[in-house]
Amino acid sequence: MIAWAKFPSRWIKGYAPGEAPNRAELDGALKQLTWREHRSAATYAILVLIALAVLANRAGHASKIRPPAGRVAATYDQLEELTLVSRRSISRAIQVLEQVGALQVDRTGLPNVYTLVGVATGGDWCKLPQDYLVKRGPALQRLGFARQLARDKGTLNALKLYVLLLTMRDDKSGVARLGYDKIEAYAGIRREEIQAAISMLLNNRLCTIVTSEQMDYEPGERAHNRYRILGFKAVDVSEEQGLVIDLVRDLYNDPARLAAGVTTAPTDQ
Repeated sequence: MIAWAKFPSRWIKGYAPGEAPNRAELDGALKQLTWREHRSAATYAILVLIALAVLANRAGHASKIRPPAGRVAATYDQLEELTLVSRRSISRAIQVLEQVGALQVDRTGLPNVYTLVGVATGGDWCKLPQDYLVKRGPALQRLGFARQLARDKGTLNALKLYVLLLTMRDDKSGVARLGYDKIEAYAGIRREEIQAAISMLLNNRLCTIVTSEQMDYEPGERAHNRYRILGFKAVDVSEEQGLVIDLVRDLYNDPARLAAGVTTAPTDQ
């Protein structure tokens, strides 16, 4: 069985379960993580939040008395081991997460106790493919690019898109249906930068585009609006599936197809 962890999503969506958001009035905090204001601290913030979700899940399984959902006592050593970033960067990342309302921190004792806001409420969390991201190692190896390229704005865009896709993922189909309009509205990623963010996720095997051969389109649905987040199925790590994923990635990044306008920014339906 592939382990997954609960990841807070209310701060990303900005609306309560059952509400029908008005696209013009989206108030999620994901778009508050900006390169202009936070630089690499925003990238590290998402990485640290993912690490805390993993630690909270591990703590819940390890303890005979399960702690409250989304609440975990964690040391900086544990966060360093998972993220492989400096304590200073972790400290700044935690401050940013508090600012955007994704995390609450109790500093009255040692170690700090972190609460992932919303994880205790149904509809305010999403599934995170824990085992796939860790890859049986001590660190979030699958997200190594985020650490190595943290000083690149495009890396922040890719991580913001990743957690947005996780939030919008339909658990039954495993697919997130999301056009460029909504990506821009939720994540605050400039429209002309979205394609590069998608490519980074494809190149690092975090998601793949669902083709018409794999799943029929719904009436009015456009290509490149459907993404399957990898890591929830055992087949995602198989060699055969890897070849399929690479093929989809290469098709998406093919210069000729880009020149022909096949992957130009689609609109929501």
